[in-house]
Amino acid sequence: MGKPLSELAAKTSRSESYIRTRSQLTFLSPKIQKAILDGRQPPELTLEQIIRKPIPLDWDVQARIYGFSRDLNHP
Repeated sequence: MGKPLSELAAKTSRSESYIRTRSQLTFLSPKIQKAILDGRQPPELTLEQIIRKPIPLDWDVQARIYGFSRDLNHP
C-alpha cells in the first residue's frame, strides 16, 4: 500500500502540492522520458509546461501536446 502524500512531503521536506505535481511525471511515456534524458526534447518544452496540467495517459496524445514527432526518434 502506498504512503500518504503528507508523509512523503514530510520525509522530503517538500510541500504536498510539490509531491503531487511531480508524482504525475511517472505517467510520462517511457519514450518521452528517454528523449528528455538524452536531451532530445523540443527546446520549448519545460517542466512547468508538463506539470501545469494533468498528464494525459495516452502516450500518442502526450507526444503531440509536448511537441514530439509521432515516432519520438527526433523531437
